[in-house]
Amino acid sequence: MLAELIKDSQKQKSTNANENASMFKKFSSLNPPSYDGKPDPVEFEDWINRVDQLFETLQCPKEWRVDFAVFYLTCQASLWWKVNKERKNEPRFGWTELQKLLRDKFYPPSPRKQREDKFLHLQQGTMSVMEYANKFMELSRFAPELVSTEQSRMNRFERGLHLKYQDRLTTQRFTSYQDMVDIAVNVERVVLLREAQNVGDKRKNDNQNHGGAKRPNQGNHNHRRNDSRDQGYNNRASRKVWCAKCGKRNHTESECRAGTKTCYRCRGKDNFVRDCPKPPPTDIGRATSTNHERNNNNSRVDYDPPRPPISGKAYMMRADKEEEDDANADTISI
Repeated sequence: MLAELIKDSQKQKSTNANENASMFKKFSSLNPPSYDGKPDPVEFEDWINRVDQLFETLQCPKEWRVDFAVFYLTCQASLWWKVNKERKNEPRFGWTELQKLLRDKFYPPSPRKQREDKFLHLQQGTMSVMEYANKFMELSRFAPELVSTEQSRMNRFERGLHLKYQDRLTTQRFTSYQDMVDIAVNVERVVLLREAQNVGDKRKNDNQNHGGAKRPNQGNHNHRRNDSRDQGYNNRASRKVWCAKCGKRNHTESECRAGTKTCYRCRGKDNFVRDCPKPPPTDIGRATSTNHERNNNNSRVDYDPPRPPISGKAYMMRADKEEEDDANADTISI
């Protein structure tokens, strides 16, 4: 009877050994990383996460995980384990307890605290939701006790999102952390599309208002142009003067030659215009200038009607008449 029990025990051990060897072969075929004991938090956490991922993928029994993991400790980490390998015989010592021992030894408290604080104060900021989720996962491994459950992980993730996304997530029900991330990404997409549409509508309204404001400016411009034109008209009109002495225009009383026996053509005092040796000028230029001025100022009513061109003979007769009028004016004034 005892021999059979011993035989069965040896057979069971042989079976377990074969299964252990087979599982380790599968584990090593996935090329797990090694850890040399350097105090690099990122390298250390990457090693922990990768080894843990392989254990879960292969469904490795928990009682074998410590032996598999320490096989990939090298350099300082391997030397440390040789000194502390008796800890494996402690009750309930497993992969989780090994991670804690490794952190205490090779993960200095100061950088660990810095990473934890960075995770505690992580905010979305200028990152997209997906970028924020990736950063959240990267830093959460430095504070695993803060996200030890699915609910605590979701609560901390939501706390770092923009408020405009948090408001829309509070009414949702999530089945997992990944479900929350997926819904948050979709909420962000809808919000950004709506904001872009609002910006486009506002820009369109601004352009319409700006275009409508141009017309009054154009009217003001035309008004200023009309004012300038009226001012030019007034300036021209102000240059038309009348002589108080003879009643004729285009000269003042001090410039008047009535009664001075002065020739109206050459301005000489030795002859009258009928005896003036200077040929009479044509009246074409005067008529053209008068017509042009009248066409540009149709609103003016103080211009005389156009006169036909005057021949030389008629001009002399007209000048004689003016001299006679001047002589009469002199006689009356005396």
